[in-house]
Amino acid sequence: MKASARAIEAAWEARNAFAANDEPRAFTEAVRAVSLGDESPDVLDIFRLLGAAFDAEAAAALLGQALEDTWGDWRPAFHAEVAALRFDRLRELGADPKDLAPAAVAALEAAAGGGKDRDAWAWIADPDRREALLAAAGSDPAAIADALEHLAFAPRHAGLQSDASRFAEQSAYAHAANRAVVRAAEVLLYAITKEGGPEATAAREAAKRLETMRKGLIATAARTATPASPPVSAVPDITGACIVLVGGHDGLRAAVRALLAPRKPREIRDLPPSWEGQRGGGVDAAIRGADLTVLIIRQLDHSTGDAAEAAAETFGVAHRRARTASTAAIVAAIDGWAASR
Repeated sequence: MKASARAIEAAWEARNAFAANDEPRAFTEAVRAVSLGDESPDVLDIFRLLGAAFDAEAAAALLGQALEDTWGDWRPAFHAEVAALRFDRLRELGADPKDLAPAAVAALEAAAGGGKDRDAWAWIADPDRREALLAAAGSDPAAIADALEHLAFAPRHAGLQSDASRFAEQSAYAHAANRAVVRAAEVLLYAITKEGGPEATAAREAAKRLETMRKGLIATAARTATPASPPVSAVPDITGACIVLVGGHDGLRAAVRALLAPRKPREIRDLPPSWEGQRGGGVDAAIRGADLTVLIIRQLDHSTGDAAEAAAETFGVAHRRARTASTAAIVAAIDGWAASR
């Protein structure tokens, strides 16, 4: 992402403030500069130095604001670094679990945005931080399924398999009544199995145990169900729809495609973020003739997102934004559109 005039101005202010020993202003301007796309070495040095040393409460607040304001404009490795740094400062403050859990998920989400990129996962692979991230995510039932999903995209070289496998099985047993958590745990364990290596056998056995547990719960529920049980809501119809997934990473888009396939959409197209490069003729080609575009803004740069929304307006295509870069949030955005048709 090329630095804008505003980014250059903020970087200049950061350098001047740092030289004048005005650390609060230097950090504020450095955050603003990198948020706007300036990743020059001297600005990054100021950002990293003060991000780790500046007042923890102020640093966490500024980093949180930067993460919300930038969509996924940063390269995944840098995005993961910023999210991990924010998590560290919140943990240092002894933050409430309701704040720490989403910060942990945001760090995992940012790393997953890098796909197989070793640098993106390096920020999660640190043993102390990894243990704290999983503990924080596991403290909030609302965060667990998303955390499990992001971990499923971790490559073997990230070195997360053993801890991720243990986290998956523990989470599934602790929240056995939560179908989303159990299913996400199974998916993660099978992903570890597919990666191979010494952890694969243990993950395969754990997945089988969870499958047995899940089937047992389903059988028990069937035996105890009564005619008074509320009917299951109908799934919104997307038969024949052409949907464009804008942003996200290859693994996430493939997972959404697999989830939607039984519902018979006509086509699921990809419009990757800028760091993956445009494919298949660019933005207009991807969106022309579609019924819906879904912007995965947590793993999407502004330039691609803005172009996609502009093209959708031009071609009369509906567009929605997914709340997070998770299959659940993406499918919810699609279902919201389908239900409103």
